[in-house]
Amino acid sequence: MAEATQDTGELFFCGLNMQLQVPGYASRIVTTLLGARADRYLALHDNAGGGGLERLRLSPGDPLVVRFFHEGVAYGFRSYVRQLLREPEPMVFIAYPEETESFALRREPRLNCQLPARVRMGDGEEHNALILDVSEQGCRVALPPAAAVCEGGTLHISLALPEETEPLVRFSADVRRHSEEDGRQVLGLSADLGRTFRRLGAYFPSG
Repeated sequence: MAEATQDTGELFFCGLNMQLQVPGYASRIVTTLLGARADRYLALHDNAGGGGLERLRLSPGDPLVVRFFHEGVAYGFRSYVRQLLREPEPMVFIAYPEETESFALRREPRLNCQLPARVRMGDGEEHNALILDVSEQGCRVALPPAAAVCEGGTLHISLALPEETEPLVRFSADVRRHSEEDGRQVLGLSADLGRTFRRLGAYFPSG
């Protein structure tokens, strides 16, 4: 059941992944938001290089159900196709929604923090990162734009807790969500962080 509606202007940013579905059909595709004009349209890029739009067989005027995640909350709204482009990039323009419905996914408390960390990617490449918040079941991490990240991959993270230098906290986490915010990549990671969460509780408030 929907819990709230929200001003759409606060939610739509370039790089946001959005899932499209035609009502009554099971097939869904993932697109990336390239731009928006309030009260007019959202411009979405087909992440499958055109194959996704072909699979849905969209035409102008077709109704759509659109879903996306942002900061631990699932959002959804109804729209329709305004225009399709196949060149130079496969894109679909959909009608800008008046409002969205939100569905809270977080059931566990989170600690908001700003902790420097080091992240090792699956290919061995390492990057400096920032832990944004932590729960017992995962965390959000900010990475530089150049880091090669894919949803479903596994990252290896090390960080020092406040006022402690040794030993470092090390854990592996699976990438569940991936978006771009303020010129950086923000990842939603899944991991068993119960012990780390309890240790951080002495330094940061939960929210």
